[in-house]
Amino acid sequence: MILPEQQKDLLSRVEALHRHLEIDSRRVELEEEEQKSQAPNFWDDPKKAEAQMKKINGIKSWIACYDNVKSAFDDLTVLMEFFELGESTEAEVDAQYAATLEKIEAAESRNMLRKEEDKIGRASCRERV
Repeated sequence: MILPEQQKDLLSRVEALHRHLEIDSRRVELEEEEQKSQAPNFWDDPKKAEAQMKKINGIKSWIACYDNVKSAFDDLTVLMEFFELGESTEAEVDAQYAATLEKIEAAESRNMLRKEEDKIGRASCRERV
């Protein structure tokens, strides 16, 4: 069974990812970039449009990566509450803890390797989880 300190450690790592990945500003940036793709003449220049869509997909992938981590942590928190009420097992909590930890580590690794020169051979957040 995981200890409260382990849950607090995971929470601090999730919060650190939120800050380091600048999730709030990325969500705003995504909305702005998606608005650009709604312009009537957006597809007049296919290469420029393709670059814009690539930029949008890049922003989306970071947000999805974080959301995946946050969702796993939230699921763990709920499962722990269920365990306290006798509605889930220790094995279920332990399995969710392991899954959450794996997702956090994948996101942290991806964040550390986000420079252009690090992209070769690096697994994305989705590929690792």
